[in-house]
Amino acid sequence: MPRITLVRLVVVAVVSLAFGAPGIAGAQATKTMRIGADVPKDVPVSEGIYCLAEKVGAQTSGRVKIEYYPNSQLGTPEEQIAGTRAGSQEGWFGAAGQMARLVSTYQLFSPAFAYQDREAVLALLRSPYFDGVRTELQHKHGLVTLFYDWFRGYRQLLAKRPIRKLEDLQGLKLRVPASPAKVFAWKKLGASPTPIPPAELYMALKEGVVDGLEIELETMHADHHDEIAKYLTLTSHEASFASLVVNQGFWQTLAPDDRKIIKAAADECGRRASATTEALDKKTVEVMQKELRVEVITLTPAAREAFLKVGRQILDELDAQNKWWPVGTVAKIRAKDPQYYRP
Repeated sequence: MPRITLVRLVVVAVVSLAFGAPGIAGAQATKTMRIGADVPKDVPVSEGIYCLAEKVGAQTSGRVKIEYYPNSQLGTPEEQIAGTRAGSQEGWFGAAGQMARLVSTYQLFSPAFAYQDREAVLALLRSPYFDGVRTELQHKHGLVTLFYDWFRGYRQLLAKRPIRKLEDLQGLKLRVPASPAKVFAWKKLGASPTPIPPAELYMALKEGVVDGLEIELETMHADHHDEIAKYLTLTSHEASFASLVVNQGFWQTLAPDDRKIIKAAADECGRRASATTEALDKKTVEVMQKELRVEVITLTPAAREAFLKVGRQILDELDAQNKWWPVGTVAKIRAKDPQYYRP
């Protein structure tokens, strides 16, 4: 079954059953909310935004119209975040860690193998501490966070050579996002990290600029990276969550009732998209393995512990730099301090 058909069958079935057809908008003045993203069109979180657009259009009787531009149509992540701040687009949808460009504390989510699982990341994202960080993002940079917890799956490692243990990473030309903490982490792990925009990644991989990448399964498959690199290591080294931020000035022009509608719809669509991501990941691995002859590698417990050990050291070293967040923050997170940890 073709890859796009596989994804859309799973996603559209879930969304259609959950939400039905959109209503007919009334003939009223419309507020248009343009949301840009760097994620592919045919993945669950993108279908979640289409779901959001349908529900909001129907429930506001056409007062609010959401237009979605995936696949970096509106530019690189840096350009789109800047555009959202300036008001040239109303919203940016992408990895929560992208906000580290504006508030350095978000680098806490960037290092590979820093956390045991997604529950640990969610506990931090939902903590009182990060409530304050999101308030800072709004007050200092004019960006309102509508949500931050749509699960995109775990980031995995895809390469042109097998990676079975920590030592296999040595010298691997690895594509990473333009995040200082990610670059620092992968260097510490032994790779040679190279920041490349998502839209340029396929050609970079094909032409040998990089020999591997670390990204969500949904994206590496939807963007055809698995046609070039044939070794998938299920590292699950970072739980990835999508966030939507909107221009504060635009948000304030919306009626309070319409804001409530948007937030409620986002919660509902997000839960569905997150559940679909989990269901789809297993199917994606099977398709990559059977149809594209990708070798799937599962780390042994000893190999995974070696990666996690370095990941903990990386987070400690970043903490000691006192550059991204206050010294001692990591110790408080690990101790499950109520300020930094919400179950």
